[in-house]
Amino acid sequence: MGARLQEEAQRWEWDRVGAQRDAWLGEQVASLAEVIFKCANALHAADLPAAALQRDVFVPRWLLAASVQARLLYDSEKHLPRLVAAAMGPHWSEVQHGALIVDSQSVQDSIAAAFELYAFLARPLLPALDEGRAAVVEAALRLVEGA
Repeated sequence: MGARLQEEAQRWEWDRVGAQRDAWLGEQVASLAEVIFKCANALHAADLPAAALQRDVFVPRWLLAASVQARLLYDSEKHLPRLVAAAMGPHWSEVQHGALIVDSQSVQDSIAAAFELYAFLARPLLPALDEGRAAVVEAALRLVEGA
């Protein structure tokens, strides 16, 4: 049975779940908008620990969403940062580096980078969202693009 499951997994392709993939991504982007608002409000209140906490909630979720958007297949989430950076291109990779605080930098800079990645991920998904989710995501985009 295990061999059969492995064989089936190796034959799996993203095209099998195109519509479901897009719907799931839309749900994720709309859900992440709530975290964007919480993070921005904490920054506005100069509550850096709360802002950093929201960033830390946000980052793993957008990494997972970006891996789905890029149609990545992987054997462990520990590889996601490297795989997503390679799949999404050099600009994403550079900004992701800052969002993950790989180098010594401020919480504000890391959050600005995380916001930029949200916009990069969310903007192409807007046409797939229902009206309510699109409104929430557009509001989040206005917030992060104005930050």
